[in-house]
Amino acid sequence: MPLAKELTMIIANSRATSVAQSFPVLPAEFWQQLEIKHAAAMRDFGKLMKAFRELQNPPIKQAELAQALNITQGQVSRIESGRSAITDLTKLARWAIVIGVPFNLLWFDPPTHVTIPYTTDDDDVKIGSTTNEGDIVDRRQFLKAVTASPTLINSSDLPTTSHAVGVSDVARVHDWTENFRRMDNKWGGGHGINQAGYFLQNDVLPMLTESRMTNAVRKSLLVEAAQLFQLVGWMHYDTANQNAGRTALRNAFRLASDADDYALAAEMQAGLSHQASFLRIPDLAEDAASNAIHHARLSGLMSVRSEAAVMEANAFALQGDEKRTIRALATAEDFFCQIRSGDTPVWHRYYDQAYLNAKFGTVLRDLGDSERAEGYARASLNMTDGYERGRTFNLCLLAGVLADRGELEEALVHVNLAMQTATSIRSSRVREYLSDVGHRLARYANTPEVKEFYHNLSKKGIPTRRFA
Repeated sequence: MPLAKELTMIIANSRATSVAQSFPVLPAEFWQQLEIKHAAAMRDFGKLMKAFRELQNPPIKQAELAQALNITQGQVSRIESGRSAITDLTKLARWAIVIGVPFNLLWFDPPTHVTIPYTTDDDDVKIGSTTNEGDIVDRRQFLKAVTASPTLINSSDLPTTSHAVGVSDVARVHDWTENFRRMDNKWGGGHGINQAGYFLQNDVLPMLTESRMTNAVRKSLLVEAAQLFQLVGWMHYDTANQNAGRTALRNAFRLASDADDYALAAEMQAGLSHQASFLRIPDLAEDAASNAIHHARLSGLMSVRSEAAVMEANAFALQGDEKRTIRALATAEDFFCQIRSGDTPVWHRYYDQAYLNAKFGTVLRDLGDSERAEGYARASLNMTDGYERGRTFNLCLLAGVLADRGELEEALVHVNLAMQTATSIRSSRVREYLSDVGHRLARYANTPEVKEFYHNLSKKGIPTRRFA
């Protein structure tokens, strides 16, 4: 039986070692916080332990955690600070059970004699089962990686097409993808992911395995399928399912590459870079940006080359490398100025002046230059209709920059607008951006206005004790 299926069984078999969870079960939102996700992405159990303690209300003391883990307070301190590395997977698995870490956050397969509880709020399986990192996985496993709800997967065979795939079939994939994209841009990834996953499973994947089509139709189908996989990847990303998001984007990259569409392949790598920057993993962000730059250069499309350069700038900014950051931003701006009307693919038309301003503002903020970031953040709000989620992101960006500059009153105006806009948007990224503003307002935590803002954050389920 596959490991993922074993882990969905909460009852332990005769080989399993019974380990009890020592702390109350925390809601799924707790494990989706940026500090938690960053620790998991860095594969650092010490940081995970520290985040687990400090993000609770009230925070758990090191001595309390030590008692639950059956170690000393000094050991907890050394593990959290990185002075003591733990490589014993059995021990890590036991500790994960004690503090209640969901299986989908772990980066290792636990030993067979330890049973890890599995959360059904997020992933259905641990992402994997690839022969090479970019290869499309087995159809059934791949579907599990890109579909939001486990109820969409059953033991029956996937549907097959009853006819040769033609131009009209490809057009249908295109139209549905655009519908899902509009829904995603307006309401966030949580609203359309089930429908997109169902369409992917029942319509698109059977077409991809069908051999009865012309070469021209196959190439068009690969391009459209890549865009749908990309969208599903961003939907997962927007619902805090980072592993599934990365897997979908990597497979989208493979489809685009098989279609010899260098521009689309570059777009997928740019997306991977964006996600790595969001998780504050600059080395991975730089690697993906470098791949994006390579494919964008082959495509010759200036909009894609500009985006790849600005993603590289973000990675450099997170590394604190001002010289390379400014150089990359200049390159991005130069390519942007060379964009000619009609050259930009339909799928890349979102990359306009407002989007570029938002990226410049983000990069300069991450570099610590809030003065220059402010102008770009303000300009980013001059955006077209239909991107409510993006407008919320940009309001948070401006609010955070203003908070850094000490402009408390105006910062609160913009972040409260973002809070109002976010009411109807299902997006974990919106929560993270609001949380980031909360961090930047921490020095004003005792003012009545910020206390009220923190109270409103708490009502949305965003912990605020860490800001005080």
